[in-house]
Amino acid sequence: MHMIATGQTIGHYRILEWISGGGTGDLYRAEDLRSHRIVALRIVPPDVVRDPEQREHFLRTARSASGLDHPNLCTITDIATTDDGRIFISMICYDGETVRDKLVRGPLRVEDAIAIAQQLAEGLVVAHANDVIHGHLDPATIMVTGDGVVKILDFGLPHETERRDEREETGPDYRAPEQMRGCYPDERSDIWAFGLITYQMLTGQMPIQGPRLLNRLSTIINEDLKSAAELRPEVPGSLSELCKRCLAFDPERRPKDMSEVQSLLGHWPFEVRGSGRNRWNRLRGWVIAAAVTLILIATGILVWALSH
Repeated sequence: MHMIATGQTIGHYRILEWISGGGTGDLYRAEDLRSHRIVALRIVPPDVVRDPEQREHFLRTARSASGLDHPNLCTITDIATTDDGRIFISMICYDGETVRDKLVRGPLRVEDAIAIAQQLAEGLVVAHANDVIHGHLDPATIMVTGDGVVKILDFGLPHETERRDEREETGPDYRAPEQMRGCYPDERSDIWAFGLITYQMLTGQMPIQGPRLLNRLSTIINEDLKSAAELRPEVPGSLSELCKRCLAFDPERRPKDMSEVQSLLGHWPFEVRGSGRNRWNRLRGWVIAAAVTLILIATGILVWALSH
């Protein structure tokens, strides 16, 4: 991928700095010379839109994504082409850090992980309702602003349908098993990625590891996955179970859609299973005990008042 130098102009955008790169192309911070706003500019790799039919499909998807309006979805402001034919997407540039940046410091607080997962689900519900699939969701595509608002980035980018070279399979991979086999992503693929990201936020670990694609598929097929609650006892049992359902090898065994995931996430506090030492159980016990005590006191006062 040809890197674009700082100060170079693409259309009416001036490149300020390179932010990151990956299979979906390089991401730059840029200035919109018309509005003088700072934007995030994603340059799509030419090889993923070389085929005319694929290119047209991508443009249709990107335009659909640009019409989405939701607080948890990054706003696409422009879709255009460079002088040499490369497609680029301009998005609002948010102040904050990605979930990937947060995970560098270890697992998130359970409360923070739940808050991010809830907003992530809300954004995905809206996108899926408009027939827009993300297809390459990972911690780097989830931005959390300074005031705690989640923004899902990179909607509308080309979906990867070809298998990667197994020799290159050394880093985290958030693709669903069907994507690894070369299938086109759908809503259930996003549910898989959601479950994997939530699991990682809660535990700081990837449940599926290994240097080669076949090793990872074998792990998934055998479902030899430790639950989030096993690795971190304070994780609510129902949330741990939700992650497990999202990570089912068979897409039919996952939640039927993101609306179901959102509904399950909305039931807070979660039912906590397992050890009575769990701090969530203790908290619930304290609340119940306090309520009973207040009722007894109020009853005593009422009886005293009536007797006098």
